[in-house]
Amino acid sequence: MKAMDPMELLGVLPTCHFGNLCSKKYLSVIHHRMEESLFGDLEQREMILAGNHRRSQFYGEFLGLAKAVWLLHLLAFLLDPSPSHFEGNCGAEFHSQYMESVVRFLDGLVPAG
Repeated sequence: MKAMDPMELLGVLPTCHFGNLCSKKYLSVIHHRMEESLFGDLEQREMILAGNHRRSQFYGEFLGLAKAVWLLHLLAFLLDPSPSHFEGNCGAEFHSQYMESVVRFLDGLVPAG
């Protein structure tokens, strides 16, 4: 898949795991009102709901991004142990036991905003 164009892949295997992910993510990320505002209709959404992948420039760009995320996830889950995500909010106290600092903070606090 790394060297293959995602549009070509979905032309051959429209219901593969990658195709299902793309359909699900498109429908969750692109709101129907936004799609109608961009394209004047809901033809793309209707095709995806029917299990097809439309060959349009917009959807092709979306598939390129989805492919990058897919490959990044595949790479991440090859690592042992698999990576985890930890996020600190603005103003949260820094704990060196759980976090690795990439910059020095005054008084050990994450700056607000």
